[in-house]
Order: sequence, then C-alpha cells, then structure tokens
Amino acid sequence: MLQQRHGGGSSVTLKDIDAEDKMIGNHLDSAPVPSGDWSENYKKRQLKLNFQLVAAIIFFAGSVYYAKIMGSLDVGFPYEIPIPEHLVPEEAKRKKSITDTYAFQAALIEAYICIELHRISATKYKYYLGTKITSTNNDYMYGALSGTSIDMATACNRATPYDQATFITLFKEGTLDTGESVASCPHELLNNYGSVTIYNADSSVSCGENTVKGCEDRTQLRYTYQSCSTGLAFSSGGLFFCLHNEVVDGTTYVILYNNDTTVNGASTYRHTCMALVQSSAQISVTEMPLFCSDESMTSSTVSSPGIKYAMTSKTEDCCKLLFIHLSNYINYTNVEIIFQVLSEKNQKTNKQRKHLKCLQCT
Repeated sequence: MLQQRHGGGSSVTLKDIDAEDKMIGNHLDSAPVPSGDWSENYKKRQLKLNFQLVAAIIFFAGSVYYAKIMGSLDVGFPYEIPIPEHLVPEEAKRKKSITDTYAFQAALIEAYICIELHRISATKYKYYLGTKITSTNNDYMYGALSGTSIDMATACNRATPYDQATFITLFKEGTLDTGESVASCPHELLNNYGSVTIYNADSSVSCGENTVKGCEDRTQLRYTYQSCSTGLAFSSGGLFFCLHNEVVDGTTYVILYNNDTTVNGASTYRHTCMALVQSSAQISVTEMPLFCSDESMTSSTVSSPGIKYAMTSKTEDCCKLLFIHLSNYINYTNVEIIFQVLSEKNQKTNKQRKHLKCLQCT
C-alpha cells in the first residue's frame, strides 16, 4: 500500500482518497451510465430542432410578405421603369419589340407638364393642359431621361389652340365654404327635375327614377339617387357645387365639385365636368370624371367612363320665375347695375347673390 507523507504530518493512502471521492460524487462510479438506443434519442432531438427551424423560416417569410403589402419594406432592388418610345435606343427596340417596358437601372426620368393659366377671379383660375396624355404613365406628362435637353415645343406637345371645353378649375383653399369660389349653375340646371335617367357611355346600362334639384341653392345641384349600379353615379352623397361654366359652340360645359367627405378616384370623384344642351322640356347631359378630357364629348355622346343623363318632368323653373317677378318692377339693366354696386361695396346678402346669379344666366 502506497503511503504519502506531507511534511511530517499523518500519511494519506490512495484508498483514503478514493473513498473521499466516492463520498463527494467526484468518482467514475458516480458518472451517468448510458442506456437505451442512442439513435432514437438523436432522432427525437433533431425532430425538435428541425421543427424550430421550419417555424422560424415561416415566421420570417410571413413578416417580409406583410411588410411588403403594407408598403413598409423597401429592399432597394432596381425597378422596371416604363420609358417613352422615343427614348428607347433603336438597338433595344429591335431586341425587345414585343413589350414597351424597359429596365433602366440607376436612370432618372424627369417629368414635364405644361399648363395655360387664366384668371377667373381673385380666388379662382382655370387652366388647360398643354401636354398630351402618354400611354407609359397614363398621365398628362412628358418624360425624359435626366440630362436630356427639352424645349418648350417638345414638352408642350398638345395641338393649339386648345379645345375650349377642356378647361380645369382651380380655387383657393377655404373659399368654397365662404362662397367666394362657387358660381351660379348654368340656367339649364336651375330647375327641379322629377324624372332623371342615368345611362353608361354606350347606353347599355341605365338607372331611372332619380331626381335633380337646382332651385334650393343656385350654386348647387342635389341628386336623389335610386339603387344605381357602380359607375352610374360619381358621388355617394349627391351634392355638387358649380365652380365655373362656359358655352362652347352652343354646348354649356360646367365644372362641378363633389361634396362627399371622401372619394376613391375609381367610382367617385372630387371634380366632374358636364356638357349639356336644353331642348324644349328635356335636357341632355353627359358627365366625365375630373374634367372634359374627351374632346369629342357632346351633350349626347361621351366615352367611357363617362355617363349620360336624360332629365325630364320639370317641376320648377326657379331662374325664369324670379326674372319675371323682378321684371315687373324694374328693368334688367337697372337690376344688374344695382347688384353690381352692392357687390363692389361687399354688401350683398345671400338672397341678393342668388338673384344676381340668376339674372346673369337668363
């Protein structure tokens, strides 16, 4: 038996050390003893880890997809930019003659738009677009690669003189509520119509038994819609303000403001344009979203998504009756002068304003 001495102290044997190790668990006999099939245990652990891996991949992919559809993810990949035909190199045209979309990485497209502006009043203007609509962006803009020299004639490529019916109206913010930018509706609309039928552009779909009131306020048109299908009404509430109207070749064109709280730009629109002509007891009307962009538009023909109206059963001719009533007491010239003076002094009441607008349109 091996003995060890420690500086003259008592001796310790290996047997003593072994016994002490067993007591405290620091011994090979205390180590775990393997049991069972190791491969089965390994498969269970790998199954658990693989499940966690698949779950993590699905969660990541779902997060990326959600961020993408919500518009919160911009990965910076190059986009395919539609390029106008005149900017595509001839070699690229020969190689890619089937599609009109070309990818230009790191290329900037500068957009040009031309307008011809005319002052109507201190709070209101009208303008004409001088740039043709393009198929690449479906808008009235001319696109050119950054750095390309563009002159006025190139960007302002719409034929002049512009069709006078294609005007667009601008008004100062807040002046619609104050009444500064509204206008009297055309005299053809200053009536109440008890029977109004609305048609789509080719008259294949119609909606009848609607009403239009133009006498409650001569700056407004109030529609009462029946259950018309989508596309036969450009407003959900049916209240429009007249902003500006002009007569072009015997047809009256008027820009309207839709008073809906919100519009979607697909079936309801903030601005619309009407073309109208009155014949005896009926008034023929067409209407386009935004403005009268269809230069072939008349009071009876319009392209899609425009709509058509047939207004009959006039129940009240408010403008004509008012004029006849006033003409019993004063001649037209004097009435016009009186209201003009009141206007200059800013003393017109709402009632007087309506009377003046009515007289101006008869």
